[in-house]
Amino acid sequence: MTLKRGKVEQALESKGFMRQQKKHVFFVYHTHGKRLKTSVWTMTSHGNSGADINNRLIAAMARQCGTSRIKFERLIDCSLSQKGYEKLLIDRGIIE
Repeated sequence: MTLKRGKVEQALESKGFMRQQKKHVFFVYHTHGKRLKTSVWTMTSHGNSGADINNRLIAAMARQCGTSRIKFERLIDCSLSQKGYEKLLIDRGIIE
């Protein structure tokens, strides 16, 4: 399975990640409501915005985001809400 880069970036931004331009498009998660920067981050390539993200990169992004690949895909397809994702991070001790 692959995911469209533009869809992934849009979903991340809608779930509390903030875009930071560097060599690659870099996303840092900010806690809901508090807008405080956390240690949760991921990045995408700066290439074609419609490019597909392959299985290996999806798995790496999921690890960077502190979750499983299945939950990461749910985060992207919006079946996992920002509140649900934040609870998952708190339960795993990744954020407070």
